[in-house]
Order: sequence, then C-alpha cells, then structure tokens
Amino acid sequence: MRRHTFDIENGFGRPLQNRRSPLLSKDLAMDRVAHDGEVNPCVEVIEACGEWFVRVVDGDEELTRAFELESFALTYAEGQRRRLGLADFDRL
Repeated sequence: MRRHTFDIENGFGRPLQNRRSPLLSKDLAMDRVAHDGEVNPCVEVIEACGEWFVRVVDGDEELTRAFELESFALTYAEGQRRRLGLADFDRL
C-alpha cells in the first residue's frame, strides 16, 4: 500500500509545526484494513488537546487536517463523507 503524506493544517490553512496527529497511529489505521488488504474509505473526527482532527482515508491516500473549531471540523467531515458516498462518519 502506498501512503501519501500531507501537511497538517488548521481551519485557517496555517501548517501546524512539529505536531503529530493522534489519528496517525498504526492501531487506528489497521482498523480500516479489510481481509483482502484493501483499505476501506472512512472519515473520522477526534478532539485532542483543544483541537479537532479530521482523518480521511480514500483508497491508498490518507489526509489528516486540524481545526480550531469543532463546527469547522464537522462541516469538513460531512463534506468528505458525501464526497466518498459514506453513510456516516466516525466520532472517536
């Protein structure tokens, strides 16, 4: 599986320096791997340290974005859910 890395940005588009998203853990990533090795598309929202993170997995690409406001994170997650054609997104 090829994994792309992206800069983590907050709701205002500024890169977050020297921060690692809690969503990038190997345990969470493995939850979405099917028995045939394919990664299921998903959208996940989590709050950590006063920030809101949205993780989007689509095929072999993974994107994590950080937001200062919960409402921005939820709106972004809803848009990604619709784009991927998912029934819902996960709030962890």
